[in-house]
Amino acid sequence: MAAGLNDYLRDLQQGPVGEFKPEPYYEADLDSLIFYARNEPCYAKRLNSLLTVFLSTADDRLVGCEVKGIRNMLRLWNAFNVMVQDRRVPLGMFLAFALVEETKEPGLRGRYQEALREVSQNVQLDIDNLIPAA
Repeated sequence: MAAGLNDYLRDLQQGPVGEFKPEPYYEADLDSLIFYARNEPCYAKRLNSLLTVFLSTADDRLVGCEVKGIRNMLRLWNAFNVMVQDRRVPLGMFLAFALVEETKEPGLRGRYQEALREVSQNVQLDIDNLIPAA
């Protein structure tokens, strides 16, 4: 793993790190769940305070998303006794939570809702990867 910028640049020159896998990643420091469905250049568009979508620079199609406030969502699930089967949670549960908040631009949520549903349809997360170690 790269220790600094020079190490990182050297590692980049050595070639690809590995094969792309469309798996969600929980970033504990940001309390965000990040998911890329496709490996392609993209830019970010914030829909609301909880959800950012990543759109292809080539054709504006959905590439991935970031859901913020994961710890709070888990606390609310616990408060309402939401059950988790086999320690697996569908990505769609987090997206549904994040899509409740309206966007500032009318129609923006609807524009991406179906694409988010499609890319997250079979994506599951291990609940243990979302809970920071004590």
